[in-house]
Amino acid sequence: MYVYARFSVFSPRDDDDLTGGTISDYYYVTEWRDRIVDSSAFYVRHGHENPKEIPLPTVTYIAPVVRVGALLIGRQIKEKFDDWVEVTSDERPERHDVKLHMGIYYHCDDIWNPQVGDIRVQFYYAGAAGESVTIIARQDNGFLVPYETTRGHKIALLRYGNLNINQMFSAEHFDARIETWKLRGIGIFILYASCVCLAKLLKIMFVQLPILNSVLTGEATSFGNLVLSVSTSLLVIATAWILYRPMLGAGLLVAAISPLFYCTMGFYNVAQNGNLDF
Repeated sequence: MYVYARFSVFSPRDDDDLTGGTISDYYYVTEWRDRIVDSSAFYVRHGHENPKEIPLPTVTYIAPVVRVGALLIGRQIKEKFDDWVEVTSDERPERHDVKLHMGIYYHCDDIWNPQVGDIRVQFYYAGAAGESVTIIARQDNGFLVPYETTRGHKIALLRYGNLNINQMFSAEHFDARIETWKLRGIGIFILYASCVCLAKLLKIMFVQLPILNSVLTGEATSFGNLVLSVSTSLLVIATAWILYRPMLGAGLLVAAISPLFYCTMGFYNVAQNGNLDF
C-alpha cells in the first residue's frame, strides 16, 4: 500500500542557545509499505493522513487436497512448503483501474504517480504440482502427519528433490549445526558485552585494592572479558553435552575451567610480587 512515511533530521540549535540541545526537523515521503503506518503518531498530522486498514490484506491459500503418491498430506506438513516463487503473467486485467507492470498488479490510476491509499498485489506459489519432494513423517489412515515424540515434540521433515533417508538426516543435521553455532555466537557476544560492563563496575569497586586494580586495568581487562565469556559459554555447552557424550562434555568442561586456573595463578603472582615489594 502506498502511504506516508515519517523521517526526522537532527540538527544543532543556534549558537546563542544556552541549552546546547538539538531540534528535530520532520519531513514526510510517500512509499510502498506492506503494513499499516499509523499517521496519528506523526508530529505533523495535517495533510499526511494514511488509510486505517489495508483493503487487500495478505492471504495464504492452502490447497485442500495435496498428495505425494497415494498418500495425502496433512496441513502441518503443507505449511512446510516455503520455497515461494513469484507468479508473473502477460494477461492484461479487464478492469481499467487495475494495471499490470513487471508482474505486479497496481490498483491505481497512474502507476508512475501513485496516490496515498493505492495498492499493488503480487502472487506467489510454493509446492507446484509435479515437483519432487521427500517427506519423513508418520502415516495415519492415509495421511502424512508429524510424528509426536514421548516429550510432545512434533517431527516432520520435508525437502525438495529425491533424497534417501541418510541424505535427509545429514541435511537436517547440517542445518541444525548452522543454527546452533549462530545462537552460540550471539550468546558469546552477549556474554562479552556483559563482561565489559561488569569489568567497569569492578574497577570502580576495587579501585582501593591495589592487587585487584592492577589485574583489572589496561589490555588485560579486554582479554579477560573475552576469556571469561568464552569460558562461560563452554561451561554451558559442556553441561548440555556431558549426559549424552561424556567424553566431549568432560573435554569442554576442562577447557572452560582452565582459564580460571590461569587467572588464579595470575592473582597469586601479583600477590607474591606485592609481598616482595613490601
